[in-house]
Amino acid sequence: MRFIDVIRIATRIFKNNRLRTFLTILGVAVGIGTIVFLIALGYGLQKLTIEQITGTDALTALEVTPSVGDRPRQITDDMIKKIKAFDNVETVEAVMALNGQMSFDGPPGDVSVYAVSDDYFSLEGLSFAIGGKINTSAKNEAVVTTALLDQFSKDTNQLPGEKINIGYSKVGTTNELVSDSIKYKVVGIVIDEFEPNIYLPYENVRQFSPESPIHSLKIKVNSQENIGAIKGQISAMGYPVTTVIDTVDQLERGFAVVRFALGLLGVIALIVASIGMFNTLTISLLERIKEVGIMKSLGASDKDIWQIFLAEAILIGFCGGLVGLIMGFVGSSFINYIYNFLATSYQAQKVSLFYYPLWFVLMILAFACLVALITGFYPARRAAKLNPLQALRYE
Repeated sequence: MRFIDVIRIATRIFKNNRLRTFLTILGVAVGIGTIVFLIALGYGLQKLTIEQITGTDALTALEVTPSVGDRPRQITDDMIKKIKAFDNVETVEAVMALNGQMSFDGPPGDVSVYAVSDDYFSLEGLSFAIGGKINTSAKNEAVVTTALLDQFSKDTNQLPGEKINIGYSKVGTTNELVSDSIKYKVVGIVIDEFEPNIYLPYENVRQFSPESPIHSLKIKVNSQENIGAIKGQISAMGYPVTTVIDTVDQLERGFAVVRFALGLLGVIALIVASIGMFNTLTISLLERIKEVGIMKSLGASDKDIWQIFLAEAILIGFCGGLVGLIMGFVGSSFINYIYNFLATSYQAQKVSLFYYPLWFVLMILAFACLVALITGFYPARRAAKLNPLQALRYE
């Protein structure tokens, strides 16, 4: 029997048992749609998180912090000079971290103050919601985070160009301020919903707090291929080194576990649907025993009968997978629309909560067909083994 004949006969299940076949496809679609929705949510959250911490420059950056423990090491100017002399190192930027207080037409609030250079934001992977980075040569300029705006109940458009009062003290000291309410002009706002930080020009802060220790170094390497070598050289000096790539690897491993757990929920629904499919195929066989006997008496082989029933199962699985993908897309688009509508209402950033890699979409279709193939194997084998004489006498 030709392949086209097998497909033509198999498609008759959609005409002869429309309601039962429709409900079976719907059951498979619900299971597949649940898997698509949940796993795409896992991929979307992973992509969203990684995009928040990475950028083109951030992927070629390292962060060095002081060593603690039995042999503590502070970051010194001599150490910075040595690192600048390494091959493949483009820039080395020092960062100071201080406790601070900020006020803007109201009582002061505690904030974290970072003294940085203008390259810090790209090396850290931070993007601007409005405005631009600090001019290193300028004095009394500041960049704040969106989280700080929320803390002080300010709108994104309220602070740029305005003056804010900032005082700060050395980390690890008392709360006595080193500077006393210096006015800084806000020149930019970076997107960070978690940390209420203020970024000030490095040299400007160091004038007021020359004894404050260096909190960390941001180092830019000329390519990702040289990250490992530079990291090894700095580690040999006794300093802890971290990279965005390390963080991304940890996140990917963590989200893989999350996707697996979410996928299991969808698999449970798919197992229930496969039981329904098994029932549909078995009933279809019982209703067509005489038809199988006629086909065998006309020369159809066991293999032909086996292929027909397997083709029916695969068609149901494919249609269920296709409808499930559509249900997953529609459901996720609706949830994403609702989320972004609420985010806009609360002046938060719009995001895409779901992500569908192409290979994932193709894999879902293949998975639906595979489940259908496994489910339909026994009914197809049973149909192929029917005795034609007994089948013709079956009532």
